[in-house]
Amino acid sequence: MKAYGSKRISLWVISGGISIGIGFFVVYPQILVRLPSTISRFIFAALAGFCFIAGIGIVEIASWLIAKTFGKAPSRIDPPGMSTAGRSGDRYRQSASTNIRLPSGPSLPTEKPISQVSGKRHPEQPIFASPIVGSRQRLGWYFAGAIAILTLLGLVGFAVLRRNRSLSAPQPNANVVTQKQASADDLVKAIERKPIELRTALNAYANLSEDIHRILSQGLEKRHIGGAVAVATTNWQWNGDQKFDLPTKLGFERISNDDALVNQVLRGEAAIKDIAIAKAAEKRYLVTIHVINLTRDFLKSRIDKGQLVEMEDGKNSIVSDQNEQIAHTSIPQTVAASDEKRDGVYVIPPSSEGTIEFIAYCVNENLAVPKGSANLAIYKLGNTNFSSPGQLHANRRSLSAT
Repeated sequence: MKAYGSKRISLWVISGGISIGIGFFVVYPQILVRLPSTISRFIFAALAGFCFIAGIGIVEIASWLIAKTFGKAPSRIDPPGMSTAGRSGDRYRQSASTNIRLPSGPSLPTEKPISQVSGKRHPEQPIFASPIVGSRQRLGWYFAGAIAILTLLGLVGFAVLRRNRSLSAPQPNANVVTQKQASADDLVKAIERKPIELRTALNAYANLSEDIHRILSQGLEKRHIGGAVAVATTNWQWNGDQKFDLPTKLGFERISNDDALVNQVLRGEAAIKDIAIAKAAEKRYLVTIHVINLTRDFLKSRIDKGQLVEMEDGKNSIVSDQNEQIAHTSIPQTVAASDEKRDGVYVIPPSSEGTIEFIAYCVNENLAVPKGSANLAIYKLGNTNFSSPGQLHANRRSLSAT
């Protein structure tokens, strides 16, 4: 019985551990990660305790059902060899029925139970002797507790599945600037929203670059994904309307990292709620991005050094808190992410909103100071060998002179 008890304890540990794992898998990704860490620990500890009790209850219910179904034997044991105890019992019942007293004599030898002779369990004993289930009332409590816990976990899992179905699924093609069929009207309207100084370049780049054409014609700027304004502004500053250099010649390269935030948005794994640029210090600007994680897992988003951020529609939007009037200034600069006070990787919890902030330097020297709503470009600087705004400007001047 001692060895059997140790086996039962092992079953408790296994069943309880599995129940804890199921509860953790269902509840943790959607609920516990959104709470402060201390509260999360207490909630998980309580959940683990309930799940462990539910696991023990399941083991006890299973053992009770097995014992009830297979553990009872007939009231007597028949031949091939009828035991002495069985024969004496028959003789006693027969004598009692005929009122005949049996002659007295030496007591019959007591035969050892079959379980001791053969080493097998006596058929009249339950196959599983439960050390916990001592009464039907206690068994009922275990049964009710296990059902309640499993029902609760099922309801939570169902709610999680319903919530996840409403989330956007990632696009099958990674890092591809395509969302819907291109429209000539959308292209024209997107260009007309830009400053008149940039419209000639934007029309030219819509024909030269497939990526820029898709950005303008497929409404990606409404999702805070850009790149057309950054290219057109730099080309206008360097060349006017005389020629239109490709983005690579302007010192820009397409961002290809899978974990780059701009590519995560293009794949449908994240959505940008808004982007704002504000002055942080002399020639330094604070870029703030509010991102929504559309996946069921933690999302690691990368902002590489040199990531370009352009002003929305190529205009500064200065909003007065008093009259809420918007005033547009001259063409503002594009900014590029620096490596000041950041590690470049930001973690956003599942199905939650996160904030990404970093310091950026101006790319287009002598243009207007950027301020207001912005878009995240699909480009970054090809030359990221800079540690200050002065070094970045020197790199850009050297490139424009070639």
